[in-house]
Amino acid sequence: MDLEIERLLDKLEEEIRIGKKSMFSGGRTSIDDIKCLSIIGQIRSALPTAITEARVVLQDSNNIIEQANLRANDIVSKAQRDANAMLSENNIIAQAQQEANRIVGMARQEANEIRNESFTRIYDLFNTAERELRHSLEVVGSAKQELSNAINRR
Repeated sequence: MDLEIERLLDKLEEEIRIGKKSMFSGGRTSIDDIKCLSIIGQIRSALPTAITEARVVLQDSNNIIEQANLRANDIVSKAQRDANAMLSENNIIAQAQQEANRIVGMARQEANEIRNESFTRIYDLFNTAERELRHSLEVVGSAKQELSNAINRR
């Protein structure tokens, strides 16, 4: 996505650079406004791609959270099954309860760690998407300003 916008901005810049200078226009450049407007339209078309990519990042983050929750539930279920199996034995009930509590505690701790890692990764993905979108907006804004300046110099 970013490369496509960069390519289009380069194309727009080239159009402005190759514009012809008129003798009686005070040094202003005459550009092909139809070509320039077409390139701007292409840039606008490329921008929704960034939004789509952000949605993909969001979906990926939701999948990560869902997988972490499933794994955490599996760990807790296994811990509970292990605890129940230990409790069924009459001669080690007290020991089984302690072990079950330890396993459940470890499972919860691991589940929390998985969730925290998922949230950190999701946060990083959003930061990356935000930086890319901001950069794209800056590039488009700069190109727009250059075009405006070129038009005003005519």
